[in-house]
Amino acid sequence: MAKPLVSRHKADKLALATFLVGLAILSYTESWWPGLALALGAALFAKRLFEGKYYESLLTLAVFGAVFASVKYNISWIAALFLIAAIVLVFQAFMNTPADEIEEEEELEKELEEDD
Repeated sequence: MAKPLVSRHKADKLALATFLVGLAILSYTESWWPGLALALGAALFAKRLFEGKYYESLLTLAVFGAVFASVKYNISWIAALFLIAAIVLVFQAFMNTPADEIEEEEELEKELEEDD
């Protein structure tokens, strides 16, 4: 895991501040839904980002962004679920750590040796 940018306590406060700014914008624009999903997603994104969890922060942003887009642009919920699942799979495919790839290669080599 990457080194956190700030302490966990500061990350919590920064995430809460992000959420409160989102709520302030929502109350000013009176656009509660799907804006609330976007505000919550931004707060969770900020928390994970400041904790140094870059993969989780991008995944959180993508999932909440997909929820926001599905509601904002009237995409059916079943299509939204498929879209969110696709986003998660793409992130998992490209954000694989080198250690995971090495373990997978070693497992494949063992299987090939066993087949011989």
